[in-house]
Amino acid sequence: MFVVITLTILVGAFLPRFSDSYQRLRLERVAFDAAQLLRYAQSIAVSRQTVVHCAMRPVAQGKASSLVVTVPNDDAGRPKSMDIPDGITMSLGERHEPVAVDFFPDGTSQAADSQAADIRVADDSGNGYRIAVNETTGYVSVQAGRAAH
Repeated sequence: MFVVITLTILVGAFLPRFSDSYQRLRLERVAFDAAQLLRYAQSIAVSRQTVVHCAMRPVAQGKASSLVVTVPNDDAGRPKSMDIPDGITMSLGERHEPVAVDFFPDGTSQAADSQAADIRVADDSGNGYRIAVNETTGYVSVQAGRAAH
């Protein structure tokens, strides 16, 4: 009986922390997957000597949105993309505009508003990541923190 009571108390104490950890890991996965997709876009732009466009697009009704990389004249014919799960937002800069970044054959990049790409990935609890794309080099970096959203 003592063991059952002890286990019940431990589960009750750690269940909320497990849920928070799961949400943080989910957010981290989305941020790092998005950064990897942006790195892919930059490498394709340089290797194929073409402009590659990355943008947020609504998916289907009932789903949030998707980050899509479009490569002109791609042999596969299908753009690479990743779905953004419900409860996670991705926006460009502090104005919360939809993400839109172009990568150029010389390795440089430009966001939709002609500024350096500063992408915010956040969840409903205030946790967030910042994905920075250097406009001169196209380098993609990820930084974590509550201030990132």
